[in-house]
Amino acid sequence: MALAAVEPKNLLGKIRTLIMGKEKPNFLTRVSVGVGFVLWVYLVSWHILTFVALMLFSTLKGTQQIRASFQRVGGRYNLGDPINLLKGHSAVQIVLYLLILVGLVLIYRKKKIGFLFYVFAGLGTVFVTFLLMGYSYLVNEVSAVDMSLLGASIAYFGIGALLFYRKKDEDKQSG
Repeated sequence: MALAAVEPKNLLGKIRTLIMGKEKPNFLTRVSVGVGFVLWVYLVSWHILTFVALMLFSTLKGTQQIRASFQRVGGRYNLGDPINLLKGHSAVQIVLYLLILVGLVLIYRKKKIGFLFYVFAGLGTVFVTFLLMGYSYLVNEVSAVDMSLLGASIAYFGIGALLFYRKKDEDKQSG
Protein backbone atom coordinates (compact mmCIF):
# COMPACT_ATOMS: atom_id res chain seq x y z
CA MET A 1 0.00 0.00 0.00
CA ALA A 2 1.53 3.31 -1.11
CA LEU A 3 1.20 6.40 0.99
CA ALA A 4 -0.57 9.33 -0.63
CA ALA A 5 1.41 12.54 -0.95
CA VAL A 6 0.49 15.07 1.69
CA GLU A 7 -0.53 18.42 0.25
CA PRO A 8 0.55 21.44 2.31
CA LYS A 9 -2.34 23.25 3.94
CA ASN A 10 -0.75 26.50 5.03
CA LEU A 11 0.39 29.34 2.81
CA LEU A 12 4.10 28.85 3.55
CA GLY A 13 3.89 25.18 2.57
CA LYS A 14 2.09 26.04 -0.66
CA ILE A 15 4.70 28.66 -1.55
CA ARG A 16 7.50 26.18 -0.80
CA THR A 17 5.83 23.58 -3.04
CA LEU A 18 5.36 26.18 -5.78
CA ILE A 19 9.07 27.08 -5.70
CA MET A 20 10.68 23.71 -4.95
CA GLY A 21 8.15 21.47 -6.71
CA LYS A 22 6.51 18.29 -5.45
CA GLU A 23 9.29 15.91 -6.41
CA LYS A 24 12.54 15.72 -4.43
CA PRO A 25 15.73 15.34 -6.46
CA ASN A 26 18.44 12.83 -5.59
CA PHE A 27 20.62 13.28 -2.51
CA LEU A 28 23.64 14.71 -4.37
CA THR A 29 21.50 17.39 -6.01
CA ARG A 30 19.90 18.34 -2.68
CA VAL A 31 23.31 18.64 -0.99
CA SER A 32 24.79 20.57 -3.94
CA VAL A 33 21.92 23.04 -4.04
CA GLY A 34 22.02 23.36 -0.24
CA VAL A 35 25.72 24.21 -0.26
CA GLY A 36 25.16 26.51 -3.23
CA PHE A 37 22.41 28.29 -1.30
CA VAL A 38 24.67 28.81 1.73
CA LEU A 39 27.36 30.27 -0.57
CA TRP A 40 24.71 32.41 -2.24
CA VAL A 41 23.58 33.85 1.11
CA TYR A 42 27.19 34.62 2.07
CA LEU A 43 28.08 36.27 -1.24
CA VAL A 44 24.88 38.25 -1.83
CA SER A 45 24.81 39.56 1.73
CA TRP A 46 27.88 41.72 1.09
CA HIS A 47 26.25 43.39 -1.88
CA ILE A 48 22.97 43.93 -0.04
CA LEU A 49 24.81 45.46 2.92
CA THR A 50 26.84 47.71 0.62
CA PHE A 51 23.76 48.84 -1.27
CA VAL A 52 21.73 49.58 1.86
CA ALA A 53 24.66 51.40 3.51
CA LEU A 54 25.19 53.58 0.44
CA MET A 55 21.48 54.34 0.18
CA LEU A 56 21.35 55.41 3.84
CA PHE A 57 24.73 57.07 4.33
CA SER A 58 23.34 60.52 3.53
CA THR A 59 21.36 60.32 6.78
CA LEU A 60 24.58 60.24 8.83
CA LYS A 61 26.36 63.19 10.37
CA GLY A 62 29.57 64.16 8.62
CA THR A 63 28.36 63.21 5.15
CA GLN A 64 30.97 65.46 3.52
CA GLN A 65 33.81 63.68 5.35
CA ILE A 66 32.44 60.29 4.29
CA ARG A 67 32.09 61.46 0.69
CA ALA A 68 35.68 62.80 0.79
CA SER A 69 36.92 59.45 2.08
CA PHE A 70 35.12 57.65 -0.74
CA GLN A 71 36.66 60.06 -3.25
CA ARG A 72 40.14 59.49 -1.82
CA VAL A 73 39.83 55.69 -1.91
CA GLY A 74 38.07 55.78 -5.28
CA GLY A 75 40.93 57.87 -6.66
CA ARG A 76 43.28 54.92 -6.07
CA TYR A 77 41.19 52.93 -8.57
CA ASN A 78 40.48 55.80 -10.99
CA LEU A 79 36.78 55.80 -10.15
CA GLY A 80 35.14 59.11 -11.05
CA ASP A 81 32.17 58.94 -8.68
CA PRO A 82 32.85 55.99 -6.37
CA ILE A 83 29.62 56.27 -4.36
CA ASN A 84 27.33 56.06 -7.38
CA LEU A 85 29.54 53.45 -9.03
CA LEU A 86 29.43 51.26 -5.91
CA LYS A 87 25.66 51.74 -5.66
CA GLY A 88 25.18 50.74 -9.29
CA HIS A 89 27.64 47.88 -8.97
CA SER A 90 25.84 46.52 -5.91
CA ALA A 91 22.44 46.82 -7.60
CA VAL A 92 23.64 44.90 -10.67
CA GLN A 93 25.28 42.29 -8.45
CA ILE A 94 22.04 41.79 -6.51
CA VAL A 95 20.19 41.19 -9.80
CA LEU A 96 22.85 38.69 -10.90
CA TYR A 97 22.68 36.90 -7.55
CA LEU A 98 18.90 36.68 -7.91
CA LEU A 99 19.53 34.94 -11.26
CA ILE A 100 21.91 32.59 -9.46
CA LEU A 101 19.14 31.85 -6.94
CA VAL A 102 16.72 31.13 -9.77
CA GLY A 103 19.37 28.81 -11.21
CA LEU A 104 19.63 26.96 -7.90
CA VAL A 105 15.86 26.51 -7.74
CA LEU A 106 15.80 25.22 -11.32
CA ILE A 107 18.69 22.83 -10.59
CA TYR A 108 16.76 21.55 -7.58
CA ARG A 109 13.76 20.98 -9.86
CA LYS A 110 16.01 19.10 -12.32
CA LYS A 111 15.78 21.65 -15.12
CA LYS A 112 18.76 21.91 -17.45
CA ILE A 113 18.48 25.66 -17.82
CA GLY A 114 19.25 26.13 -14.11
CA PHE A 115 22.88 25.20 -14.66
CA LEU A 116 23.16 27.83 -17.37
CA PHE A 117 21.56 30.48 -15.15
CA TYR A 118 24.00 29.66 -12.36
CA VAL A 119 27.15 29.52 -14.47
CA PHE A 120 26.50 32.57 -16.65
CA ALA A 121 25.22 34.75 -13.80
CA GLY A 122 28.22 33.68 -11.70
CA LEU A 123 30.61 34.60 -14.50
CA GLY A 124 28.61 37.81 -14.95
CA THR A 125 29.37 38.88 -11.38
CA VAL A 126 33.09 38.84 -12.08
CA PHE A 127 32.65 40.45 -15.51
CA VAL A 128 30.47 43.27 -14.14
CA THR A 129 32.97 43.99 -11.37
CA PHE A 130 35.77 44.16 -13.93
CA LEU A 131 33.71 46.29 -16.30
CA LEU A 132 32.29 48.80 -13.80
CA MET A 133 34.99 48.96 -11.18
CA GLY A 134 38.14 48.01 -13.07
CA TYR A 135 40.84 45.38 -12.80
CA SER A 136 42.71 46.92 -9.87
CA TYR A 137 39.50 47.11 -7.81
CA LEU A 138 38.72 43.48 -8.65
CA VAL A 139 42.16 42.31 -7.60
CA ASN A 140 42.54 44.46 -4.48
CA GLU A 141 39.02 44.76 -3.07
CA VAL A 142 37.38 41.40 -3.83
CA SER A 143 38.77 38.89 -1.37
CA ALA A 144 40.53 35.75 -2.53
CA VAL A 145 38.09 33.71 -0.42
CA ASP A 146 35.09 35.20 -2.23
CA MET A 147 36.68 34.65 -5.64
CA SER A 148 37.64 31.09 -4.70
CA LEU A 149 34.16 30.23 -3.43
CA LEU A 150 32.50 31.73 -6.48
CA GLY A 151 34.99 30.13 -8.88
CA ALA A 152 34.68 26.71 -7.26
CA SER A 153 30.89 26.81 -7.31
CA ILE A 154 30.82 27.95 -10.95
CA ALA A 155 33.21 25.14 -11.88
CA TYR A 156 31.20 22.59 -9.88
CA PHE A 157 27.86 23.53 -11.44
CA GLY A 158 29.52 23.92 -14.85
CA ILE A 159 30.79 20.33 -14.65
CA GLY A 160 27.36 19.34 -13.35
CA ALA A 161 25.79 20.93 -16.42
CA LEU A 162 28.05 18.93 -18.73
CA LEU A 163 27.23 15.69 -16.92
CA PHE A 164 23.51 16.50 -16.73
CA TYR A 165 23.28 17.32 -20.44
CA ARG A 166 25.30 14.22 -21.37
CA LYS A 167 23.09 12.00 -19.21
CA LYS A 168 19.91 13.42 -20.75
CA ASP A 169 21.31 12.93 -24.28
CA GLU A 170 22.24 9.30 -23.47
CA ASP A 171 18.75 8.70 -22.07
CA LYS A 172 17.19 10.04 -25.27
CA GLN A 173 19.40 7.84 -27.48
CA SER A 174 18.78 4.65 -25.50
CA GLY A 175 15.02 5.32 -25.15
